[in-house]
Amino acid sequence: WQSQTSGQINAEYMDAIHPDTAKMFKKSTKPMVQMIGAGTHHKKKKKKKKVKSVVSFFSAQLINLMKTLNVTEPYFCRAMKPNWNKSAKEWDDVLIEDQLRSGGLIEALRVLKLGYPTRVPYQTIWDKFHDKIKNPMTQSLAMMGFAEVVLSIFGVETSDYELGLTKIFFKPSKAAVIDEIMASADKPLTDAQLSMITAFVQQKRIKQIIGSAKVFLKLSLRIRFKRAKENMAKWGRILGILGQTVYRHGDYAKNALKIKSAQTIQAFFRARDTKRGIAQLIEDKREAAQVVYAMWRRWEERTKLLEWLTEKLRGRQVTSGRTSETLPGRSQEARGGAISRKEESCC
Repeated sequence: WQSQTSGQINAEYMDAIHPDTAKMFKKSTKPMVQMIGAGTHHKKKKKKKKVKSVVSFFSAQLINLMKTLNVTEPYFCRAMKPNWNKSAKEWDDVLIEDQLRSGGLIEALRVLKLGYPTRVPYQTIWDKFHDKIKNPMTQSLAMMGFAEVVLSIFGVETSDYELGLTKIFFKPSKAAVIDEIMASADKPLTDAQLSMITAFVQQKRIKQIIGSAKVFLKLSLRIRFKRAKENMAKWGRILGILGQTVYRHGDYAKNALKIKSAQTIQAFFRARDTKRGIAQLIEDKREAAQVVYAMWRRWEERTKLLEWLTEKLRGRQVTSGRTSETLPGRSQEARGGAISRKEESCC
């Protein structure tokens, strides 16, 4: 700092002072401030070479940029740093690409390429061409259909634009075509263009008829599907209820068969176990029954024998009574002997 001269310091830091700043310093009550800020210390009125300040340099560049932009038709402006040396003649591809990617410009260009930035109202095309086209087939068209007819006679493909509610949206590459169409509004249409209008309207109406037929068939098919769905839901519900009933009864019958089979098997095994447990008891009962039966048979035989003997004795008594009348003493002895024999046979 001390080694530099005042001329070098002034040359290095000599920037232009803004007029408002100079006025502010000039209104100060201190002479020192007025001298430094307003530049009143320069007593020499010798005309010096005008120094080019940073502001004037930037202003000149901005003016040149505006002139360039006015010549072209840009959609937006984006400032880029061309190189690290701040030179107007050097171009660093890597640096520019990095700035473009970081700023999102490449994505914006991709969106613009896929989108439709240029827009023209239907009313504009209607006002330009409606009075010129006298074809009766276009009189019943709305603004949207009329705009399609106008674009078709100038060779614009349907893939280059989209129809909105009040405007047509064009791709970026068709901006010049729009200017050409608007410039041709004052020129009369050729016979080829008029024939193209008729062909386009006829083709459009054919497409409308085909589209209406397709819509009718599609709607009728949807109605049939809806009715079939309703019938399927109705009868499917009924069949489902019947199926559930049949399944329930079948399951009940299957369970009943299983229960009956289990009961039969259980009864068999219980009978077998019971038979094994009471076999001896049955044998004892059988033997007792045989004994009782044998005793009953003996008692029955004895009873029958006693009855037979009783009848025989009664018969003899009757016979002996008749003979006793003839032989009383002898009959008594015979009666006593018979009684004694009977007692012996009973014993």
